[in-house]
Amino acid sequence: MANQNQVNLIEQGVEVWNHWRIQNPQITPDLSSAYLSECKLGGINLSRSILRNTNFFQSDLAGGRFDHADLSGSNLNFCDLMGSSFVGANLSSATLMGTHALQSNFHEARLNEAVLTGAIFTQSNFRKADLSGAYLTGVQFVGTILEDANISGCNVYGISVWDARLEGCVQQDLVITPDNSNEVVTVDNVTLAQFMYLILNNEELQHFVNTTSNKMILILGRFTEERKRILDSLRQELRSLGYVPVIFDFKEPSKRNLTETASLLAHLAKFIIADITDPLSVPQELQSIVPNLPSVPLVPIISKGSPIYSLFESYNGRPWVLPLEHYESPEHLLKDILPKAIRIIEKGR
Repeated sequence: MANQNQVNLIEQGVEVWNHWRIQNPQITPDLSSAYLSECKLGGINLSRSILRNTNFFQSDLAGGRFDHADLSGSNLNFCDLMGSSFVGANLSSATLMGTHALQSNFHEARLNEAVLTGAIFTQSNFRKADLSGAYLTGVQFVGTILEDANISGCNVYGISVWDARLEGCVQQDLVITPDNSNEVVTVDNVTLAQFMYLILNNEELQHFVNTTSNKMILILGRFTEERKRILDSLRQELRSLGYVPVIFDFKEPSKRNLTETASLLAHLAKFIIADITDPLSVPQELQSIVPNLPSVPLVPIISKGSPIYSLFESYNGRPWVLPLEHYESPEHLLKDILPKAIRIIEKGR
């Protein structure tokens, strides 16, 4: 049980508590099973404290220090942990549901079997942390460091891992199905989790494909600095018309991996706009896409006065390839060429 004198002390506020910690560095605080719900404790120093089963529900703990503290079984649901530090802390079986922990530090922390459902850990540090068996459903790991961490056996249904750093991360037996599912499906790579779920859930996959193919416009080209204005104008105009433009800017001559990526995006597009002004830009991609994808219209454009590479002539006469349009300026492209192409495509030619 908690030391009641220490509970009384912490209830006097962060300033009083932190001063007491400075004056008594030899004492290990024991607040286990204490009820500290909805407290204003931003910046508190609870490093190396015993906080087992402590209830911090909805408390403000932003900027707090919990390094090497024992928080096993504690309740941190819906707390503000922004900028807090849990280096080497024990949070096994703790609950952090809906917690906001932007830019927090969990380096070498133990969170095995913890419940982190819906928590936000954007730009946080989990390097060498143990999250094995944790519930990571709906968690945001955007820009988060998970290098050398262990997330094996976690439920990752609905997880977001954009730009996460995963070098050395152990990722085995990740459950990608919700708890109420009749089936349990696992993968060994967290970045594939959401995609694999779409593949397995036919209705979701069909919805994804239908939505994408009705909205996404793929723009291919090598957009050098002097012609960036054309790229931006196209993108803005397509957005204003309710489409979702995806830019594939070839900054260097095409490689096999670029061709494969462009082909994959082409299969998901409503139609393709290809700027062939630079002969090093899209010929290889069009050679892979055009003959094999008659269901996706191609709108070829070229800057007026630029030479047409010879292979392009072989596409003439294909019903899904619109006539090559020569544009004089971004205004000409947006006001005349693009509207005409959209009319043809939307009418099904």
